[in-house]
Order: sequence, then C-alpha cells, then structure tokens
Amino acid sequence: MTKNVIYREYGPGDAVKIGSFNKELESAYLFNNDFKPENIFLATDKKNQVLAIGHLEPYSFLEKNGETKTYVSHFRINIVQNPMYSIDESVKDGILTKLIKRAKEIKKCHHKTIKLYVSLPNQKTNDIDYFLSKGFCHNETAFIMRRDLTKPIDTDFPRYNGVDVSHWKVETEKEQLKYLQAQKDSEIPELWSKEKLVWFKSRPNWHTFTAFYQGNIIGSVMTWELGENISMTEQMFILPHWRQKGIARQILTDALVSLRDKGKTEVLLGVLSHNKGAINLCKSAGYHLIETYLQFSLTI
Repeated sequence: MTKNVIYREYGPGDAVKIGSFNKELESAYLFNNDFKPENIFLATDKKNQVLAIGHLEPYSFLEKNGETKTYVSHFRINIVQNPMYSIDESVKDGILTKLIKRAKEIKKCHHKTIKLYVSLPNQKTNDIDYFLSKGFCHNETAFIMRRDLTKPIDTDFPRYNGVDVSHWKVETEKEQLKYLQAQKDSEIPELWSKEKLVWFKSRPNWHTFTAFYQGNIIGSVMTWELGENISMTEQMFILPHWRQKGIARQILTDALVSLRDKGKTEVLLGVLSHNKGAINLCKSAGYHLIETYLQFSLTI
C-alpha cells in the first residue's frame, strides 16, 4: 500500500503542478468552467506532490424512452496517475471513493439520479477489470476511426441546392447559443455545454464546417488539431428533417478537403458502435477502424 497519501480537493496553484504531467487537464481545469474545484480530487504526498488526480465532468446526455425525452445527471469520471511516481491501487481506490461520495452529495442536494461513466480502450483489461470490480457495467462501445488524407477524397457527388457550408467561427454568445440549440434539436447523444464549447474553441486550428439553409443551421462538424499532421473531426450532427439528403457527406467532405489543403495527413473520428448511419458515412468517406473504446456506467 502506498503510504502517507493525502486526499484533498483541488485548490489554487494545483493546475501548474498537474500541468507538469498532463497539459490537457491543466487547460481543462483553468479554462473549462464545467470543471468545478469541488468535483476534482488530488492524491498527494506529504510534500504536496501530486500522485494522482480524479474528477467529475458534467456529461449532458439525451435519453429516449419511447416518445418521452428526459435529462438525467451524468458525469464522466477520469483518474489520472502522475507517471513520475509509482503508486498502487489503493490510491485509485481513495480517489474513486472521493468521487462517489461527491456524486452522492450532488444526488442528495438536487434529488436526481446520478450516473457515472468511464471510457477505456478495450486493450486496457486491468483498468476494465478494476471498474468492473467496483460495480460499473458496460453500456456502450465507441469506434475510433482514421482517415488517411494523402489518399484521394471523392468530391464528385450531387450537392443539395441552396445549402451553404461555411467555416463558422461561432464567435458571439448569440451564435454559441444558436449552435448549441441546433445541436440539441439534432438529438445528438452528447449535448455540450456553453462552457465546453468555449473551451474547445481555444484549441489549435479549431473550426466548424456548418451547413445553413436560408440562414438556419441544418448540420455541422467541428475539427481541431491533435498534432502537426493530424486533426480530429468531432460533434457531427444533422437535424432530423435534413437527414438522408447527402448533407452529412457534404459537410464531412468539405472538412476533409480543408484539412488536407492545410497540410494535414490524417484525421480521426469517434462514432458509437450502434450508429450504423454514421459508420456507413465514415466508411464511404475512407475512414478505417483503428481502436475500440468501452464505456462503463455506475448508477448512484
């Protein structure tokens, strides 16, 4: 057992310490207001060196129950170890205990059912086994797909008359709310908050390729840079009335061409395993499966 471990909430000055081994979390805790200090827990030694960290991240999820759509409180959890230190499973246990306790406090305060989610690569069998031992159950599978941008992109297909696909910067608060409302109207599984959208907009080479018809949003996909030669395509959605009209292909193709013209050689995309339409679109656009993630949930 790792000795002399202190568990505490996140506080001022911790972001820099966390950034020494995880820049993504440092940025999220500093600039994404979805991450509340009371929902972040650290494991430290007596010298206040960070051994590991865990958090609850709000996860807005639209569930369908027949004709009824209800919102339930969801949180993604993530526990990250500082690779500079060797720690045992008891530290992970300590942070998970803090996260579950906090979730129970939220449930008591808001009188809502709480669901915790964790996503793991399918090859991480030890981590999967750990969460299974804590009562988490598999509830979703996601595919990570890759498109080689050095290969030809098919642009020879009919386009819907009157639809304009543009690089929309979503700059003003009014535009941000308009984008988020369109996202919600599309019935996309994961609904982003304004805070998450603003944070993502700060990422390198962030763009949306948004389809408009008579000034109204009918679909969109966002892209952002993962590295010098690689980008991500994410949050693709099409409003229900505009599906099966080739709009998704138009948006995705325009995004791929733009990324290729900017010197990117590959692009990644995540899609839920049950979304056959999205998978078929990705395959027809030249994407190939490279990794599988498994999502597990625990109801509090």
